[in-house]
Amino acid sequence: MRRLVAAVLVLSASACGDSGPSEGAILTFDTPSGAVTATRLEVILANAAPDAISEVENQRREPGSAEGDAVRYYRQRALGGVVEGMTTLAGFKLRIEPDTATASDEQFIPFVFAYDGDALVGIGNVEDGNGDPARVMITPGVLTSYAIAVTPVMTLDADEAAVARGTARVVSCSNRQDQQTWKSGVAWFPVADPAHPAGRAHQLRLLLPDLAKDLAATDATTRATDLDCDQHAAANNDCDDLRGAFYNGAPESCDGLDTNCDSQRYMPQTCTQSTCAASGSSGVQICDDNQGTLGACTPSAACLCNAAGGASYCSRCAVDFTGPMASKAACSPSVGKLTLPTACANVGCTVEVGGATNGWRAYVGTTETASFTTKLSGVHSVVWLEVKRSSTLPLATASIGEVYLLVTSAQGATITMPIQIEMAVGDNLACTPVDNGMGTSQMTCSP
Repeated sequence: MRRLVAAVLVLSASACGDSGPSEGAILTFDTPSGAVTATRLEVILANAAPDAISEVENQRREPGSAEGDAVRYYRQRALGGVVEGMTTLAGFKLRIEPDTATASDEQFIPFVFAYDGDALVGIGNVEDGNGDPARVMITPGVLTSYAIAVTPVMTLDADEAAVARGTARVVSCSNRQDQQTWKSGVAWFPVADPAHPAGRAHQLRLLLPDLAKDLAATDATTRATDLDCDQHAAANNDCDDLRGAFYNGAPESCDGLDTNCDSQRYMPQTCTQSTCAASGSSGVQICDDNQGTLGACTPSAACLCNAAGGASYCSRCAVDFTGPMASKAACSPSVGKLTLPTACANVGCTVEVGGATNGWRAYVGTTETASFTTKLSGVHSVVWLEVKRSSTLPLATASIGEVYLLVTSAQGATITMPIQIEMAVGDNLACTPVDNGMGTSQMTCSP
């Protein structure tokens, strides 16, 4: 590994000519987005090899949001050095000197982090034609000059996960078994540059070496894309790589945040319901990834559908995966028609999928062949329900699940419509509602 050292040149361009060593890379700083006052610079040299730069899609923009960004990960290859004592960055020059006693890699991607005291106030890099970080050559016997554009940033607190344009976060790890805390990396989003309207589409993240293992480490090339150290790589199953409690399959705590990364806003969660007459059944409460718990604990679909003496406000729908369909890897979607409460007849209601259980997913549409979605507005009499079950779950056995629709009237009152979905063992079983005025429907499998 090449070990590089940083040397400060004088502030004027004319003073760094023949009097100094004529090899390495000279970085000249500019602050096109506004002045940056810094007392310390930290230069990190990232690996420039294409296979060391990872791009991960759909990293969540902020807690509770299903919207995601493309995130580009860089890995530290060497430490360029730390510079202190400057008063302004505009026009400041820095030479990075090659260490000729070490190995031969000469291309690096430099990142310069500007600190005012302990606060991160700016991030700079050499830009390519699209505003993305570019490579530089640090070659023995050759002197090359580059311009560093420094962007002012607003540093986020450690408990904030959103990285919007113009903000940055230093990410620390404390998820290891030994509970040692160390600086894992930096995440930031460059400010949009009008000169490059198609550029700077990426949120950027720099992975630093694991200092908990080796305080002298400078190379993070072998690190996985796991900035928050939760043992879930962002490229595989972590939609929020800035906080260790968030990853695919994490327990949902009904706290208003999508901790399990399923991009489903609502999730039914078991709760204590003393009014349920069905033996062995419990209540359900809808968890909202934007607000936390939504409404009170109410009887579940299983409770209502299995109650002795018949059930009100419950629809039992059957999906047939037997016969010719049994050879299918997945039989989806299955569609059935439900009639809405009479309160929707005149002014229309908003119908939103409030979640499903046991591997089922549900969507709603205005017709049998409509584009199905999770939310409809202005629906008056009927809604078409589309359900499908995860293809990773067995299809040949009966499996009961539940779907909950949230029906909100024009006056703002919300009714929870529970629907019991059963994977049938017979052929063409009807979706038969009971005493709730929702009409009848036939739920069948698509070819």
